[in-house]
Amino acid sequence: MWSISYMLSYIIPIICLVIVLPIERIVLLTIISSILLSVAIYYNVLRTLLKK
Repeated sequence: MWSISYMLSYIIPIICLVIVLPIERIVLLTIISSILLSVAIYYNVLRTLLKK
């Protein structure tokens, strides 16, 4: 579970940048969504491997 808090420590400053820098909001949202997607895929793969 430490990896989730580790990712949150990166995601929260990015969210702050989204609020501060509205010009690059689309780019940052794309980065955030891709990070969350890769984390979700990694978590599902890891959970599947741990079940076996």
